This record gives sequence, structure tokens and C-alpha cells, in this order.
Amino acid sequence: MNKVFEYADALDLNLRSPKIIMVLKPWIDVGRVGTRVIRFLKDALDAQELATMVNPSSFYDYTIYRPRTYFSRGKRIFRQPQTRLYYARRPDEANDLILMEMLEPHINSEDFIDSILELANKFNISEYTMIGGMYDMVPHTRPLVVTSITSNPNLIDSLQEFDVRESDYEGPTSITLMIQQNLRDKGIPTNTFVVHLPQYLEIEEDYSGQARIMEILCALYNFPEKYFDKQQGDDQYLEAAAYIQNAEDITNLVDMLEQSYDSTYTNKNDVLTELSPDIEDFLKDIGGTL
Repeated sequence: MNKVFEYADALDLNLRSPKIIMVLKPWIDVGRVGTRVIRFLKDALDAQELATMVNPSSFYDYTIYRPRTYFSRGKRIFRQPQTRLYYARRPDEANDLILMEMLEPHINSEDFIDSILELANKFNISEYTMIGGMYDMVPHTRPLVVTSITSNPNLIDSLQEFDVRESDYEGPTSITLMIQQNLRDKGIPTNTFVVHLPQYLEIEEDYSGQARIMEILCALYNFPEKYFDKQQGDDQYLEAAAYIQNAEDITNLVDMLEQSYDSTYTNKNDVLTELSPDIEDFLKDIGGTL
């Protein structure tokens, strides 16, 4: 296999069994939730570049992931699509961090996966956590649902106060999830946290989703509480609510989604309240069209 990543002074880094936090783009980055969290952490922790791809075109179709050009300080910059990695030292914690914006490959996926596993071995990583967002039939008027897949049988229970639920998803997925499977086989813990966002809003950058994921990461990685900012998301959803309040079809949809949400998630006696057949049929219909 040809060299995939060029490392920045890898031999001199001496990272302490780092934990990886990553987002898979664009597949599970709805609302740019994962991207926003990774970039926030990069700035907050003063993370430095760890690696760049030697030849991104070996994995990416540039007619699908377009290169970008922009001006910076009066100079035109050309930027290729690629997977980007950063490291952050945490002297007050037992483990350092590696932050990764993974761009899902179009071709040569096995080589790409092998390169990430090689990275995990090179730096003796101790945990691998994927974060992201997805659209779902949930209302913006209720706390956002977060689902998780984890190799740690006790993790979901430890996050009860954050209302994290075990995912029962089955269906199409990404070939890059083979990375997690391989790591689990080697005894390295893996986690996935996905926040479910209101489909009907289609907010390009969802601050509430970002806050929900950050809230969980603060608990898991002992980040400062100030990293978790709920207000910006609340304001964004209030603005969205004002925009849709005169759209009768949307307000009717929200009412039905609230009933579905409450019957599924908020019954205090853990007994599901049956929805009317009309509502059930409606939700099934929009599930196939949203």
C-alpha cells in the first residue's frame, strides 16, 4: 500500500495513548454538527496539525467533492478535499486527543481503512468515538434525541442524565465503519453518538445539535462546562419557530411529531401511549417522503 498520510513530526510527538474523536463527512454530518464540534475543539484545545493526505485523488472523485478556492489575506488559496487530523495535548488528563475530519472515500476504501488502522497502531490509541447528526421525524420543540452504538456495555447507563439511547439502527451504512469493527476486535473501545435533527427545518448549521453532542463529550472527556452553549441553539430554533408559525401544514406536522415523541420518549411510567391510527399512518407516509 502506498503512503496515505504525511505525518507532522510524528516521531517527536510522544502522544499519551490518545483518544480519537472524529466525524464522518458528509454521510453523518447533517447540520454540520460533527464538523462544528471538531472545529470548536480544535480551536479551544489549540490542536495542531497531525497529518495530511499525500494524494487525496487516490480516494476521492473531485467532481463530487469539489476543490475550493478562496482568498486569505489578499492571496488566492486552493484547497483539496481530504481527511484532516489534528492532535491536542491534555497535560491534566491521562490521555491526549486526536481530532479527525474524515471524508468518506469513493474508491480504494480498503487502503483508506488500513491507513487509519495504521494510525491507530502508530499512536497506540485508547478509544475511538464518532460523532454526527442525522435527520429524523422529531419536533424542534422537544429535547433532541441522541442515539449511541458502543462497545462499552456500561456507557449508556452512565449517560442516563443526558438521555442517550441505544441505537437499534439497521440498514445502509459506510464502509469506514469497518475501522470500528477492527478496533473492537483488538480490544479498543469504540463509541458512536448521533443527534437526531428535525427534518422539516433543514438548518445548514444546527447549533442545538452541536450543543447536544458537546454536552455528552464534556461529560466523557472532562471538557470545561463552558464548551456546552445551549443558548445559541435555543435562539436558532425560536427563530425557526417564528418563521414556520403561519405555515399550517408545518404546524400540523409539528403537533403530530410532538405526540409521537411524547408517546415514545417522555411517558413517566414507561408505558407507551398508543397513537391514533390517523397519526400513525401520517408518520409512516412522511417517513417515506422526508
